[in-house]
Amino acid sequence: MSYHQYKHYRHRAIFNVMRKGGGKGRPALIEWLTIQPKYRKIIIEKYGDPEKMTAQNGLTRHLEFDTKAQTFFREYEYDSGKGLTKETIAEYTANASIYNAVIRYVANRRSFRRKLGKNRASDIWDEASRLISQLDTKQWPHRLPSSVRRLKPGIKEYKEMGYKSLIHRNFGNKNSEKVNNDAKQWLLARWGNQVKRVPTLAHLLECYNEKATREGWKLLQEEKTLYNFLYTPEIESIWYGHRYGELQAKKRGVYQHSTKLPGCRDALWYGDGTKLNYFYLHEGKIKTCQVYEVIDSYSEVLLGYHISHQENYKAQYSAFRMAIQNAGHRPYQISVDNQGGHKKLETGNFLNNICRIAIKTQPHNPNSKTIESVFGRFQKQYLAQDWFFTGQNVTAKSDRSHANMEFILSNRDKLPSLEEIKKIYAKRRKQWNEAPHFATDIPKIKMYEESVNEKAPAVSIWDMVDWFFVERSKPVTITPYGIQFTEQKQTYTYMVYKDDGLPDLEWLNRHIDQRVHIKFDPEDMSSIYMYEFTPLGLRFLKEATTKIEIYRAIQDQDEWEAKYIRQIQDAANALRITRRDEMDEILAKHGMRAEDYGLNSPGIAGIEGNKKTKVGKKRCKAAKKQDKVAPATVGAEMKSIANLTELEEEPLDLYSRY
Repeated sequence: MSYHQYKHYRHRAIFNVMRKGGGKGRPALIEWLTIQPKYRKIIIEKYGDPEKMTAQNGLTRHLEFDTKAQTFFREYEYDSGKGLTKETIAEYTANASIYNAVIRYVANRRSFRRKLGKNRASDIWDEASRLISQLDTKQWPHRLPSSVRRLKPGIKEYKEMGYKSLIHRNFGNKNSEKVNNDAKQWLLARWGNQVKRVPTLAHLLECYNEKATREGWKLLQEEKTLYNFLYTPEIESIWYGHRYGELQAKKRGVYQHSTKLPGCRDALWYGDGTKLNYFYLHEGKIKTCQVYEVIDSYSEVLLGYHISHQENYKAQYSAFRMAIQNAGHRPYQISVDNQGGHKKLETGNFLNNICRIAIKTQPHNPNSKTIESVFGRFQKQYLAQDWFFTGQNVTAKSDRSHANMEFILSNRDKLPSLEEIKKIYAKRRKQWNEAPHFATDIPKIKMYEESVNEKAPAVSIWDMVDWFFVERSKPVTITPYGIQFTEQKQTYTYMVYKDDGLPDLEWLNRHIDQRVHIKFDPEDMSSIYMYEFTPLGLRFLKEATTKIEIYRAIQDQDEWEAKYIRQIQDAANALRITRRDEMDEILAKHGMRAEDYGLNSPGIAGIEGNKKTKVGKKRCKAAKKQDKVAPATVGAEMKSIANLTELEEEPLDLYSRY
């Protein structure tokens, strides 16, 4: 409404103004229920229903994923040059995001309570700590305290020090286990005791420390240690039935299954394989193949697919990869059956990595999978338009669902090839995605693109590395030639390069002979990621790209190659001199140079001559006589030894020191 109309409504008390607007951008507050229904309707359409919004967790309205924190923890390195593991990065990022939300929440609540004349801040902190304990730890894998006594100092330190305050001071040190096996067994028994129940972890901690004092176990300071042990999935499944009853344990096992379709994109993806309903000709024989599809249940958009002769791990992996790339977001839930290569996907924890929840649907139950209905309509409406359509499954009753085999056999020589089939199928998929959705009459792809799912975070480059890069089963040794290994009978060589395009010789020199674990993209072998093994897991080391090759023969070389060779040679020489000088300084500091023993240090072969150093003013006659002898080069001496045909003494063993 206009400001004039607003003043008119206010003076006539048509709505209740709880606070007038003022200077410095202070807005007016109007009681919601006194606003006229027609204006409430407009507000709800534009901003949402405030009554429903306030019924949700008050903290989640302020909770946003802190991408700056994620970047900080990914790039953080200790003085030793080592960084954080993936699990620790996820935990610290969640901690920072929640602390940001708590700060905003407390400030908002304080302002609101002052308006109402209530000034007790302790109630606000009690409420904030309670809301933290209600957060979904799968979405926000934090380990923040649930007590006000420990929460407030943590917030204070976070405000003063920023992200660095969240990094555990002892991270990277593999401390001895806090709870031994006997203590674990006792904790499990005490927590699952059905007669003498332990109501809270705080009570359990008190009981444990009393027992630990008598048994000589290590005392515990935090409830978090008990929580980390008892609430791991494999341990929780043991005591859950004893503590809450077997019926509750049964419900807990199947609770995530849903019977209602989602209301936004990326809430639920289905993955399934079926016969690609096209005949094609291969070496004179009529054949069919399989297709694995991934769809978005909300919009019925076909997100990713892979065509192969059978449904296997590779087909499923490739289809989900395409779906992730097309969506640009991580789905909340993925549902697949328990057949084909899904068991291998599950064993590798692939599905759990790319989504929050991975569920196996009931086999032989088409009503439980939206994808079955989508396939059926896709076949009838689009694939059936082509004369080489195979028809639907054998149980289909409609004549339209069966192929005209007489016509197909009469034209078998005109059947398309497999490559042509793939192009035709891609075209039909595009038509399906651009067609109106049966429920909304909006194009499926538009319906998908305009939808927003706040619980489906955007996918980063590090997510793609973690999900789709393959880790070699065996580590690789770094050599002066670079990082070399063989995959699928093909040899690949990589090198770490600097921004100027030259090899990073300093990095290479420091990591010669180090064994590293390799992750690579099977569909793009132009670069690899190297990791080093630590007791806490793999830690990212460096990215390497395909090594540049140059011609040996000068006549084959381009101008840039000759310049490239000189640049690398100059850099290598400088590095050799730097390394030699560093060692000379160490030897000089401890009086252990060759000159300190009356001898001369040689120069670097190929770069320097013999080093001219004085060993003192008084030199023996033998030393003076030796100075008159022309200095021999290493190459000349080695060649003269190689040309000897007879030795009067024992043969010279040049390699005895090895």
